[in-house]
Amino acid sequence: MPLDKARLLASRYNKYHELHDCHIEVESRDHFIGYGDYDYMNKELGYAQVIHFDTLWTLKRTHGEGKIPLTQNFLFSPHFAFDGRVQLYSEEQLLKFIGGVEIVQNCDTIKHARLRISQQINPDSIFVEVHDRSKDVTDRKVVIAVASSNRTGRIYTAFGTAKDQFNDSEYISVFGHIMYDNEEHLFKAASLDKLLDPE
Repeated sequence: MPLDKARLLASRYNKYHELHDCHIEVESRDHFIGYGDYDYMNKELGYAQVIHFDTLWTLKRTHGEGKIPLTQNFLFSPHFAFDGRVQLYSEEQLLKFIGGVEIVQNCDTIKHARLRISQQINPDSIFVEVHDRSKDVTDRKVVIAVASSNRTGRIYTAFGTAKDQFNDSEYISVFGHIMYDNEEHLFKAASLDKLLDPE
């Protein structure tokens, strides 16, 4: 039995996720397939961005898969842009994002690049993970570091991006998470423990 313009609550017990404008094909009391839309809300943006889940299904638990194209200009917040895939699991409170994150900034000395991630994102408290195996969407290793060119000696920063050259020297580097501090109006990078409690 098909259901159009339906509302889907996943799950009915924890009520973590609500989708709208769904098309659902009910195949049995425990199984359905379909597609629908999800409103992503971030308090800083102040408006909803629609994520289209082109695949929804349930086998005991509800799952969903969707795509966010670069042309959608999707933002986690005013400070982080994203494109890629998104996954929904009814037993998980947060969506999982797999794709590229770009730090939104106007500094002309920092490269605009998309850091590849595969992690859950809390829309009310955004921390983007950077570890020793992080790469950008072009498969270059990503660092948070003060570096210098081995050819010219020029000092530069790589903040969630690849170095100018892979073998350039690093003087100060850190792995952990990147966040935006709204009180100080700047990006910070450190271990999650330090970001949550600077003391």
